[in-house]
Amino acid sequence: MGMTLWRTSCYESGTAAEEPIVNDSIILAIDQGTTGSTAVVVDFSGPESVVIGRSTVDFPQHYPKAGWVEHDLDEIWNSLSDATTQALNAAKRVNATFDPKRLTAIG
Repeated sequence: MGMTLWRTSCYESGTAAEEPIVNDSIILAIDQGTTGSTAVVVDFSGPESVVIGRSTVDFPQHYPKAGWVEHDLDEIWNSLSDATTQALNAAKRVNATFDPKRLTAIG
């Protein structure tokens, strides 16, 4: 069973309108977790949504003292950048006609 995704657009008047993402859409979904970043490319051009690229890149946890955990912003950013690049490259391997410029949404 397919699902309908909705895109919210804001106009100058300050009102928001929602419209369904059309069937030929490709989106990049990002999940920022506590220990890693995941990027997923989903293609909605067929009768069912299909994941055509996915990557998870972990980043280290830093424990300065007992009961504490810290993260380095640069390590998080680099893991997000790497996961996104790897997911887009995986999508290109699955679908030779995939073009990142066709992404309808990132979020």
